[in-house]
Amino acid sequence: MRPEELQHLEVRNGRLWCSYSKVSSRGKTEPRPLRLLPCDPWAAAWNLEASYSADRLPPMKPGLGADAMGLYMRRRELWSELRRRYDEQGEKLVLYSCRHAYAHRAHTLCSMLPTKFVAAAMGHSLETHLAAYSRWIGDDEVDAAFERASQRMEQDLRPG
Repeated sequence: MRPEELQHLEVRNGRLWCSYSKVSSRGKTEPRPLRLLPCDPWAAAWNLEASYSADRLPPMKPGLGADAMGLYMRRRELWSELRRRYDEQGEKLVLYSCRHAYAHRAHTLCSMLPTKFVAAAMGHSLETHLAAYSRWIGDDEVDAAFERASQRMEQDLRPG
């Protein structure tokens, strides 16, 4: 999720929804249910629908969710420690890191999910999704995707 979206969460019919609509030059996003990745069965144990409570979030003003969450996280010792560890490894930990990880896991571990559905689940257009996340696709991911496709083709062509 985007930091701004945290102040637009609600439970509808037992599902966690984001009612935020982001408007950009490429269009407007629609409210959407939040979806766990099928390659992350451990995430279901969090039971976010039952444990979500808006009063557990820091105070935020519309349009300033990233500022509020940034300040909140900078005041957390664990966040500072994690950022230090990431820096030592030449990596960067930012508020969007979980969002980026969701996209990366969707494309590498849950590769059976079509990109347009991952984009929709994340609340942006296919064009925006490709512009933001295709830069992280390296030759190893391309090779692995082609190998998976080859294996699927072989299975589909086997008799019986």
